[in-house]
Amino acid sequence: MKSTVLLILSWLLPAVVFSQKETQVYEDGSIRCEYEMSDKRLEGKYTSYYRNGQKKASGAFENNCRAGIWTVWDSTGRMRVTRVYENLFEFNQTFPVASADAPVELLNKPSYELKYNENDYIYYFDVKERMVLWTKRVWRMIGPEENPLLFENDAFYRILTENIQEGKLKCYSAETEQFRTELTGLNNPDNYKVISYKLKEDNFFDNERLLSESRILGICPVAIDLKTKDTVDLYWIYFPHLRPVIATEIAQYTSNSTSHVIKTFDDLFFFRDFYGEIYKESNVNDKPIADYISTAEEKAKEIQRIEISMIEIEHDYWMHFARYVQR
Repeated sequence: MKSTVLLILSWLLPAVVFSQKETQVYEDGSIRCEYEMSDKRLEGKYTSYYRNGQKKASGAFENNCRAGIWTVWDSTGRMRVTRVYENLFEFNQTFPVASADAPVELLNKPSYELKYNENDYIYYFDVKERMVLWTKRVWRMIGPEENPLLFENDAFYRILTENIQEGKLKCYSAETEQFRTELTGLNNPDNYKVISYKLKEDNFFDNERLLSESRILGICPVAIDLKTKDTVDLYWIYFPHLRPVIATEIAQYTSNSTSHVIKTFDDLFFFRDFYGEIYKESNVNDKPIADYISTAEEKAKEIQRIEISMIEIEHDYWMHFARYVQR
């Protein structure tokens, strides 16, 4: 009987280890955060604190997306906002309760609904420039270890290659990221082994919907030249043009919490089910992190600072606008 129990436990152990979450603590002197991660994706509880020890925000993430109840407090401990998230962009604000008088009542109603269009991908909300209160551009590097679906059997690279060769997708020179110098064709794509992908994305707070969003602008395969062994950026693709293409490509998805909504490669990117390490943020000198931080430890802290700041800036805006809907 004892050996049978041990056999069962040994069979279950790999699944338990795979599902373990890692708790991270971030502290920079002005704010402290505790959050859980799985496969480097935000997964589980998230709590942040003011310098005086008062709790600032509390909620949970599922596969990088806000889920369920989120609450923020001011530095005196007074609750300012409570939201219940239905999905990435839809939520009900339960506190403060909005006035029934227009136009204030509109601030308590989501103005965007996730719907697939005739091309099988979800339209972005039509953001008005005057409604964007804050923006930050970041560049990420997506590697194979945390994103096997993109790299297994060179699946994603094959999709890009086939559609470029068939004229369904434009690619642009890797010398710049302006999507202006179009390449007329691919130079022996089989001579390269893709080892990562660069992403260029904008993060912003939309005053109309009272939430933050990240939108990918471009993607660039980084590959090893199998002849010269050099590492090269192959080309950039304007991501909005790529979406209709990858919306028809089925992703053999095997993850957990959001697998029911992620059916295609476009779903994977739209619902942010990937890990990309930030290697640069917008700055006046246009420098990547590696140019001004030398040690691996300090680099990791800087990446963590950028990620946390984008989450906490959204909480600050929630509190700022809460006073407009309070009775």
